[in-house]
Amino acid sequence: MSKLPTFIDCLYMAISEPCFIREYDRLTGSHLAALAKRPPIEILIDEATKHADNEMAKFCAFVYEFVWMTYPGPRAEVSVI
Repeated sequence: MSKLPTFIDCLYMAISEPCFIREYDRLTGSHLAALAKRPPIEILIDEATKHADNEMAKFCAFVYEFVWMTYPGPRAEVSVI
């Protein structure tokens, strides 16, 4: 018996694809790809303001709606908090 894909598997695959991130940024006006390339002072500011957390929450919601919910095959159920 094979393991059904989970939403976490889906997120990992999405965040691992530079093309997906680039298109996500283009479609949403986000700058998710740039978060990994910031100077230390910007990282500290983003941590203090929770900017990176907010960006990741938006990315997770996007992947859930436009990738996970449209996946045609069997998948493990996910509970949304």
